[in-house]
Amino acid sequence: MTPLKGTLAGGMVARLTKLDDGTLAGRVMHTPAAFMPLISGPQPQSSGPCLPGTERPTRLRGSVLDDWTFSFFAQLHLPATTVRTWEAGNGSDTTTLHDPADGSYAQVRGTTVTTAGPRDLWERVEGAHALWRSLKRPRREWFTVEASTESQVMSYTAPNGRAYRWAM
Repeated sequence: MTPLKGTLAGGMVARLTKLDDGTLAGRVMHTPAAFMPLISGPQPQSSGPCLPGTERPTRLRGSVLDDWTFSFFAQLHLPATTVRTWEAGNGSDTTTLHDPADGSYAQVRGTTVTTAGPRDLWERVEGAHALWRSLKRPRREWFTVEASTESQVMSYTAPNGRAYRWAM
């Protein structure tokens, strides 16, 4: 068993078996897991208020990422992205996504998203959500993990036989 944690999704555990070729393969367990991360060196600061950017409407509120079954799936589409949610003081929440690798940024307030940088991060969340729903909301225990010295991959095979793969 090994712990896995992304920046959007909560922690999870995968049960892996070492195969004859040295590859590790197995399934993600159903139960979420919380582990205290090992931290060394300076950590990136949490994203604050959104920089000037492009505003547009969205059908998804930031709270969609509060659903751990979806945030797990969203993490596969935004592997290096951090998320921060805070109370705006008027009863509404603000959710901010930031990818430190390229500086892309998205901030969701209600049904409005403001994006900045080279990629629209919230568009990736919207696309992941549409795919997740079309796949009938696959649960984390339906995913497999393969790890070798060359790559680490998360996979899901839909009931129709179509395989999806994401580099970790």
